[in-house]
Amino acid sequence: MGPPGPGVGIDSVIQGSTEYLGYVPGDGRTLLRDPGNTPNWHDLSSVAGYPGHVTGVTLAALGSSLYVDVLGIDGRIMQTTCKIRPIPGKGGNPAWPGNCGAFVNLTPPTGRSAGTRINWNIDEEADESGKRLSKAGARAS
Repeated sequence: MGPPGPGVGIDSVIQGSTEYLGYVPGDGRTLLRDPGNTPNWHDLSSVAGYPGHVTGVTLAALGSSLYVDVLGIDGRIMQTTCKIRPIPGKGGNPAWPGNCGAFVNLTPPTGRSAGTRINWNIDEEADESGKRLSKAGARAS
């Protein structure tokens, strides 16, 4: 198994009548689409604490906040919270990406290293140590 490579990922979330789209194009950046802004696409890689070399993204919205979680090529899980109400760039809310707080590390202490590959097999799974079990699931290799 070689070193991990760049990833490409996409996720979306709807808050009210607005759909936000997160996109990892495979070059380490994370782009966010907010259709209520011009331009629509915003690069989050300038936000403080951005891990660089991001391979995945997921979004969640709650109230006036948009939570953007990213997975770095090094295995770190990082999160920023962006204020989306009032509309970024209006009503005292800074424009993108200034409406986002610094990324914080959410990586679990027992998180897998970036070189761990997950192999899916319907006949076996692994416990946390990677030991194979005889049920359907995943195992680390």
